[in-house]
Amino acid sequence: MRNKNLEGMVTAFLNVLVKAHRAGLAIREIAVPHYPHRFGKPTGAQVRVIVAAFVELAGFYRELKCHPIRTGPKS
Repeated sequence: MRNKNLEGMVTAFLNVLVKAHRAGLAIREIAVPHYPHRFGKPTGAQVRVIVAAFVELAGFYRELKCHPIRTGPKS
């Protein structure tokens, strides 16, 4: 079962990235530490998780094409 709250967070994050890019802001990648799971099992390498991520990304792309994000005039 997919976590709808997490999907909403991912979509919101992508929305912010698109708005920042269109506004001409610089986006940088920073290193973050990664630690092994204390409980549960990692799911990132499962085919269904990867497919679900691409389906969500395709849905976001379709939404963006149909309803472009307006950022206002550039300064």
